[in-house]
Amino acid sequence: MSEIFVSYSRRDKEFVQRLVSALEARSIEVWVDVQDIPPAARFADELKSAIEAANSFAFVMSPDSLTSIECGRELAHAVSINKRIIPVHFRQCDIRSVPDTLAALNFVPQLGLFDDDFEAALGALVDAITTDLDWVRAHTSLGQKAIEWDGHDRDGSFLLSGSELEAAESWLTGRSDKSPEPTELQATFVLESRRRATRRLRQTRSLVSVALVVALILSAVALVERNTAVSNQHQAQSQEMSADATSLFSTDAPLGMLVSMQAYSRDPTLAARDALIEAAEQPLESSFETGSLVQTVALSTNGELLAAGGHGRTVSVWNTKTDKVVGTISEPKNSNVVKVAFSPDGEILAIGDTLGDITLWSARTRRAVTHRYAKSYANDGSITSIAFSSNGQLFAVGDAYGDLSLWSATSFTFIRGAKDVAVIGVASLAFSPDGQTLAVGFSSGHGITNDLVDLLNVSSGERISSWSEGAAVTGVAFSPDGRSLAVGDGSGNIGLWDWTNGRRIATMAEGRPLNSLAFSPNGRTLAAGDVGDVIILWDPATAKRTGILAQGSPIETLAYSANGQSLAAGDGGGRVDLWSAAGARSAGTFAVGSAVHSVAYSRDGRVLAIGDDTGDVVLWDATNGRRMATLPQGVPVICVAFSPNGRNLAVGDASGDIGLWDVATRHRVATLVEGGFVSSVAFSPNGRTLAAGKIFGKNFGNGSVVLWNIATRMEIAALREGSGVHSVAYSRDGKTLAVGDQSPDVDLWGTANDRRTATLAEGSAVHSLVFSPDGATLAAGDVSGHVGVWDVASRKRISTLAEGSSANSVSFSPNGQILAVGDQSGSMGIWDWANGQLTSTLSDGYPVQSVAFSPNGQILGAGDASDNVRLFQSVLWTGDLTAFSRIVCGEVRANMTGAEWTANVPNQPYQESCPQYS
Repeated sequence: MSEIFVSYSRRDKEFVQRLVSALEARSIEVWVDVQDIPPAARFADELKSAIEAANSFAFVMSPDSLTSIECGRELAHAVSINKRIIPVHFRQCDIRSVPDTLAALNFVPQLGLFDDDFEAALGALVDAITTDLDWVRAHTSLGQKAIEWDGHDRDGSFLLSGSELEAAESWLTGRSDKSPEPTELQATFVLESRRRATRRLRQTRSLVSVALVVALILSAVALVERNTAVSNQHQAQSQEMSADATSLFSTDAPLGMLVSMQAYSRDPTLAARDALIEAAEQPLESSFETGSLVQTVALSTNGELLAAGGHGRTVSVWNTKTDKVVGTISEPKNSNVVKVAFSPDGEILAIGDTLGDITLWSARTRRAVTHRYAKSYANDGSITSIAFSSNGQLFAVGDAYGDLSLWSATSFTFIRGAKDVAVIGVASLAFSPDGQTLAVGFSSGHGITNDLVDLLNVSSGERISSWSEGAAVTGVAFSPDGRSLAVGDGSGNIGLWDWTNGRRIATMAEGRPLNSLAFSPNGRTLAAGDVGDVIILWDPATAKRTGILAQGSPIETLAYSANGQSLAAGDGGGRVDLWSAAGARSAGTFAVGSAVHSVAYSRDGRVLAIGDDTGDVVLWDATNGRRMATLPQGVPVICVAFSPNGRNLAVGDASGDIGLWDVATRHRVATLVEGGFVSSVAFSPNGRTLAAGKIFGKNFGNGSVVLWNIATRMEIAALREGSGVHSVAYSRDGKTLAVGDQSPDVDLWGTANDRRTATLAEGSAVHSLVFSPDGATLAAGDVSGHVGVWDVASRKRISTLAEGSSANSVSFSPNGQILAVGDQSGSMGIWDWANGQLTSTLSDGYPVQSVAFSPNGQILGAGDASDNVRLFQSVLWTGDLTAFSRIVCGEVRANMTGAEWTANVPNQPYQESCPQYS
């Protein structure tokens, strides 16, 4: 009998021979196949018996052993007889290829590879082999005897008796929490042995059997309790990691994203799923490693090229669509690159270095298009800023000695220079959008403190005005409309100035010294990178923070793409992160311009209709996110609904009118005059009838539902509700119309006779109703934050879902398994309504007025009280770890370090979360 059997790939033979020698030197007997026995013979006979005779089974993990058929057979046999299995981590493996039987065990070593510290790993392996050695040896001995008995057709002559049987019974019933577990064959073998031994003792056989069965039952109960305890421990660890991940999103988003994956992998708790959703919603698009401090980044006009430089002679250029380096540009002199800038047309890349020189390169060929030229002044100061004019005809250069120079970007000739001897260095340059004014922010140095901002006339080079920011200037940026100038300083403030009169409009307190500023192309966002590790997003109109992007290292430089879709950030850790300006991992965001009250998909899912507060209905192409048309209703739009055939769109407004629009021609074909306030519209399944709920009377306390004939445009009937109607919905067969109103009830009306057939006591004013696709279930969202789920046939409540805030809108997924609830708090609860379980929560940030699933169920649209409609992908609520991993790993493009793993993933052997980026 050997202590351990070693399973390995022949390609790892050299390591295994060294391992065996080391184990034998410690008096551990090893069985290892070094003779290459032919496969047909080896597994059927020798190897199978050797595995059964060994006390433990070591699997040498490598890419080759994990794909080896023979190694797989050996492992499967060891698992089938409950051998103690010890994974020996020799070579790095793709965690996805590791079978569950190994992945669930502690690797040796727990962190890193065996050869990283061979002696330490060897000690850990010896400890694993010798732990509970008496128990393991008894397991092996009894296992061999049980296999022999089974192999001889369970011949009674092979059964146990006497003291040997008593020892086996004692071992079987006293196993506690030791590993490996007894096999079913071993338990059966002992039971059969006891039955045979007690046949002559019929009076005591019953007592002994009962005692043994009781002991076995108690052992099974103990095993169940142990498994429950382990499960509870995993849940607690998952929840703790989820909380840590959520906290990390505000300080180091990439690390938080990786921790959230491990939390969900540990146990898919609701907290872990929410953390994983938040990870997927992090606006990080890609991360690029440069290997050194990144001082400067630039994005081409179309956002496809990203250039980054820092402490070194090389500028790396990435294709942001493929996340691959497409080329590098090396400065010929022994200097460091400190500034890069793309021309507005994206054709030219300007590179400035620490020697005060600038080279213009072709962005496409990455070849120099000009000779390097020296500055016009004697001081060879490091380039601190480069700025192109909006038309691309000029570019300005500033350096650390306060020199300014203006150059032609077409002829590459020097135009003029300017020098202010009262200052030390140029910190930042920015052209006004019309190209007529150049803003210059001056820095401090050499014992001189400077806080000036100068405005220069580009044509004459003369100073227009100058003012003091109050602290050393670190960055300047014109708003895209040219009306204001943002100035960042060393005290951590951003001054927003009306530069035409030198008046400060607002001050935004960042808190830490700033390194870079950038306006989004639409001017709605100002990004500020500081010496800490975050990017703060500001709304210049209100001077309020709108978001935080956690980079994880001090921010050195920022740049928006010209289309405004991406924000590039270079940091002191040698990484450039590309952030989505849309802000979340969504399928898209439609900026409508006003509060959205209603959204609806056409039946084929190709068109998304959005009704807003301005009185317009905007039709969007849901396949590419492009605006197709605007239907001017003229009054704030409250509700929209497509006809079943998709040809017509009904639009209810605040004046009491219903506009009936032809979707193809974009023309209003009829106006149905309701009066009051149209709160909800719904087509019957056959498309012949339109139900319109309305509110009228003092304080909108009264209401009714009017039924219209679509063909004749005539009113068919009016259903008196007695209270302001908020929502109407047809059942799938069109025989029932559900009405939710200001009262705490839901009324069901029969459409054949226009009579009320039932009243469901919801408990609070009902704001939203929806039938399940099969028509068997009705969901009612109310103002108290509850959603009642009702069985339509029996009129009985199935369950109540506690959303927590006023349920403004409810929508079933097309397969009927998921119910989405948009609420007043700005969240969307995703419910497994059949089990009453909240499976995930999607955050919108503003009160959600309307939710709708696309017909294929892959997208959830949410219209909110701001001016956006966001589209969420199904991966955010399906819980597909593989899909989440693909998103997170594709953005982070890295793995945790050993120290990060130890700090954030307790009691687990290290593994790469994203092995494709090892």
